[in-house]
Amino acid sequence: MTPRCGWGEPTRHAADQAALHQALSTLPLTYRRVLTLRFRDNCSLADTALQLGLSLSATKALQRRAIARLRALLVTAPDDVPPSLPPYSPPMA
Repeated sequence: MTPRCGWGEPTRHAADQAALHQALSTLPLTYRRVLTLRFRDNCSLADTALQLGLSLSATKALQRRAIARLRALLVTAPDDVPPSLPPYSPPMA
């Protein structure tokens, strides 16, 4: 039986996993390492920093950049992006 993970169709989940693995494979090694340690291996930021030989702040920055790059790779069509709010215009006084 295919796990459903609480959302979507099982085939959609498999397609999402395949897209995630494909996108991860295109990331630079340091990005893959930080994401793997943090989200697959469930390492804390401190443990991840230690394993990567980086400071805590450098690890946070690396993780932030890796997530941004991964997100950009996974957004493939404008239909997948939720509509954004119109720009804020302050009321005229």
